[in-house]
Amino acid sequence: MTTTRAEIRDAIAARLVAGLPRLGGRVYTSRVWPLPAAGLVDAGAMPAALVYALRTRRTSLSIGTAAPTFRAIVTFVVMLRAEGTNDVAVDLLLDDLGEAAEDVLMTDPSFVALAEEIAGLDSERRTTKDSERTIGEEALSIDMQFTETFEPKGLPPLTTANVVIDAIDPADQAGAYPAIDPFPAPAAPPRQQGPDGRPEAAPLTITFPES
Repeated sequence: MTTTRAEIRDAIAARLVAGLPRLGGRVYTSRVWPLPAAGLVDAGAMPAALVYALRTRRTSLSIGTAAPTFRAIVTFVVMLRAEGTNDVAVDLLLDDLGEAAEDVLMTDPSFVALAEEIAGLDSERRTTKDSERTIGEEALSIDMQFTETFEPKGLPPLTTANVVIDAIDPADQAGAYPAIDPFPAPAAPPRQQGPDGRPEAAPLTITFPES
C-alpha cells in the first residue's frame, strides 16, 4: 500500500463532510461515538457518521524465495446513525444517508483511484429501541484491494547485473565448452539442444544508478 489506512480513512471522512450536508459535519474518524462532554461541537447530535478501518485480509502472492508479497483487502466501515421517535422516519433517513454515502464515494474517481480495485461494497442495518426513541445504524463496508510487498532490509544495494545468453536453440550439438560461471556445466555432447556452454552474444553488464 502506497497510501496508508489513516490517509484513506481521512479521505473518506472528508468526502462525507463535503458531500452529505445532512450530517452537519458530524463525521468522526473513530470506532466509538463521541460523548456530549467530549468538547466537540454537536458531539452526541444525530445524524452522524463514524469512519474506521475494520480489518485487513492478506493472501500470499509470493513465488519461491521472492520477498513476501500479498494481495491485501482492507475493509473500511462508514457507520451512519440516526435517531428519532418515528421508526419509519429513521429508516427512511438511513436509506437516504446510505445511498448518498455510496454515491459520494463510488462516483469520485480520485477516491476510487486510491485502491487497485474496490473489491466489495456491502451494507448492514440495525435498529434498536431506547425508551421512546428509535436508534438506527447503517454500516457501509468498503473492501479496497492493494498489493503489498515486504522488501527485506539490510541487503546490499543492487548496483550491477551481468547478462549472458546461452540459448536452447541454436546450439552446437557436438562441441565441448567450459561452463559459464556461475552456471553449471552444460550437458556433454552429443546434445539435442542448448545450453551448450557457448554464449550466443558478448556478455552485457548493466550498471544501476544509486538511489
